[in-house]
This record gives sequence, structure tokens and C-alpha cells, in this order.
Amino acid sequence: MKCSCLDIGSNTIKVSIFEKRGKHWETVAYLGEPTGLIGYVKMESGHRYLSEEGIEALVSALGRLIAFSEEKESEQLFAFATASLRGVENIDDIQNVVYSSYGIHLDVISGEEEALCSLRGLLSDERCEGVSEGVMIDMGGGSTEVVYFVNGREPIIRSLPFGSLSLTNGFVGQYPPKESEAELISAYVSEQMTACRFVKGIGCPVFLIGGTARAASKLTYAIKPRKKEILKVSDFEMLYTKMITDVNTRTLAETLIPKRVKTITAGAVAYFEILKYISPEEIFVSESGVREGYLERILI
Repeated sequence: MKCSCLDIGSNTIKVSIFEKRGKHWETVAYLGEPTGLIGYVKMESGHRYLSEEGIEALVSALGRLIAFSEEKESEQLFAFATASLRGVENIDDIQNVVYSSYGIHLDVISGEEEALCSLRGLLSDERCEGVSEGVMIDMGGGSTEVVYFVNGREPIIRSLPFGSLSLTNGFVGQYPPKESEAELISAYVSEQMTACRFVKGIGCPVFLIGGTARAASKLTYAIKPRKKEILKVSDFEMLYTKMITDVNTRTLAETLIPKRVKTITAGAVAYFEILKYISPEEIFVSESGVREGYLERILI
């Protein structure tokens, strides 16, 4: 059986199509639409709304992703949204438009639910079997979830109000970014990390989830090839410094990660501050994440 999971993020709307093979769901197809949905969220009299243009962009992207899912002969489709639509005042209207257009219910999950789904997805990854303790960091476009987990205990979760896209929109002017802008991001993220004292200096392995992490990993290994695909804290400082100062690195990024090129600097700065705070032994990037975990939760 094939199932599709639509993930409406702040930066990109994605669909992953999974097929159950043994105990694990394996991705058999994927498509992403970089809509920058969070840029359509407006403030009116202290309230957050998704604009009409944003609703149109959402519905249009969903149409293409649903058609892709049908082409791949998916039998079931589930859809959820994270920080992109979390807390917008007109969410009922958005859900009604999506249902009337495509007959699907759009589930808006909390930061804690997102973190738990990401953790479930991470631990379902075959490469993570036997992992007993660690910190999971899931950076999206508009929020970042930090989760400390130990076997047999309830995970400790914090959802932080920033992601690679919101940091770019809030602190970065014209591309390419400037060193002064990176310093502002560093100060902001460092301040936000005071909410995560439970991981300060903890030193255990860190697992990074999400498109920003995968893009940072891909670009880092292209700049500094190595045999063992384990990242270091210093890799993220190197990455954002080169994105600011080195035109060759920006050209490489435009080739390797074209959809992430404008947000990767802010994401790398944020990761550097977060990882400095944790001082991990090792840093891994997981291919599994929130969509795998959401599907596992829905189909229990």
C-alpha cells in the first residue's frame, strides 16, 4: 500500500509518498513546492492572518502535489501544517477552502506534536536503531523544535519561534547576506536558546532533521569532502562564513541547493549557535523526519 503525506511548511510545501516494507515506511517518491508561505502571513490589529494571495498559493501548490500523488498511485493522502499556519486567525476558512477544493482535512499540529512526530520519524530510521540518548533538532522555515530523549523517559521538548526562512526575512536584506546580519541572527538565536537549558553542554549525539540540515550537509561535504559523513560544530561556522565572503561557495550553493540558497546562511548561523550551546559528541543528519512520524501516528 502507498500513502502520501502532505507537509505544509513555512518555506516549502512537500509531499512524500511512502510504501510499507517490512517494519518501515520507505519513501518511493517526493516533490516539493517552494512557496514561502510564511511570507503571506500578515498582522492586522495584533492578529495573524494568511492573506488571500497566500491562500491562493497554498491551494495552487496543493493541486500540483495531489496530482503528483495520484500519478504515483497513492491510495491514501494525509495533510498537515506546522508553523506556516499555526496560530493564524483565519485557519477555519483555510481548512474549509482546502476541503472544498480537494476533499481533504488539513490538520494543524502544535509545536510539541511536530516535535514528537519528528522524533518518531527519526527513531524509525534503520540507522538510528540502538540509539538510547540524544538531542533532535528539527529546523523548519518558521520554527525549530529541540528534543532531548532518553530511552524509557518522556522526551523534553521546546519549540522555538524561528526557522531558516523567518530568520532570513527578519534579519537579512539583499542577497548575499552580510556579516553584520549574521551577528544579529547569532545574538537572537543565542537568546532563544536560554529556553533550552536542559541541553546546555550535554554533549550527547545530535540528530538534525529537515531540509535546511540536509542542504547544509550537502554543501558542507562538497566544500570539505570526507570519508565519514559526520558533521562538526565548526562546519556550520565555516559554511555561513563562506556564504558571506566567498563568491565561489555561493555559486556552488546555487548549483547544489538552488531552492535553499537564500536561506542557508541564516540556517547555518542558527545551527552553529544551537550546536555550540549543546557541545555534541557527534552530529548526524537524518533523512527521516516529521512526515514519517506523522504517518506512523495516523496509521497506528
